[in-house]
Amino acid sequence: MKHQLKFLILAVLFIAVISVYVWDRQNVTREINQAQTKINTVEQQLRTGSGIMDEIEKIEQLFAEKKNALITYQVSGSQLAAEIKNLNDLSKKNGIKVTNIETYSEDTFPPLNDYLEGDKIPLKRHAISFQLAGNFLKIGSFMETLEKTSTDLRLEHCSFSLDDKDPRGVIAQLQYLTYAEVTP
Repeated sequence: MKHQLKFLILAVLFIAVISVYVWDRQNVTREINQAQTKINTVEQQLRTGSGIMDEIEKIEQLFAEKKNALITYQVSGSQLAAEIKNLNDLSKKNGIKVTNIETYSEDTFPPLNDYLEGDKIPLKRHAISFQLAGNFLKIGSFMETLEKTSTDLRLEHCSFSLDDKDPRGVIAQLQYLTYAEVTP
């Protein structure tokens, strides 16, 4: 009986040791899987984040292109007078009436130079606003022609309202921007 009891105790101990080994192995495997999941998540975030530098470089390049484009939009006082004459001629050609032409000599350019390091943008932005009265389609044609022919004016604001004096007409309030070189 002693041998059977020893054998039974050894068998129970053997099964217990194997059970503890299997249980420990499962815990280690679970921890390894969790660690691998975390590593994969971090790697995915790093892959996603690696594109940020490319995006920053694209934005910097776009900014430089836009800055250089702005510098080419410079207009002098005589060119501005020519643009206003062009507005009047174009309105007569399209059969619409131009009124309330106003030029703003105050610089309306946002203070970007305060935030830039290195190269500053040597421009001032001025506004020209006016009203057009006439047929809606003719005003649209005027705006399209002005966009095609004028390299110095950029549309900033446009609003339409019905003309109280002409039941078939509209009044368009337009504001265009132009740029001039900053003189020291």
